[in-house]
Amino acid sequence: MDRCTTFNTINSMLGKKHSYILPFSEEARAIIFKFDAEQMYQIMLELYKRKNTSEEFIKQSIAKIKGETTRVIGFGVSRD
Repeated sequence: MDRCTTFNTINSMLGKKHSYILPFSEEARAIIFKFDAEQMYQIMLELYKRKNTSEEFIKQSIAKIKGETTRVIGFGVSRD
């Protein structure tokens, strides 16, 4: 399966489970498409729990899945 089909399948499955479908922008899709199917599922599961598909929240979810910590330093974000 290609990444687009995998994404749509996961989104449909989670949509049925949670009784709503989250809208994803093209930028959000591009970020999520970089990962394999298992990681896509974990990221999207976190997004469905929070009902949020903003680009910043997606990046935070990815960091959480990868086990990274983030902290604000001045005007930027540092990843440990």
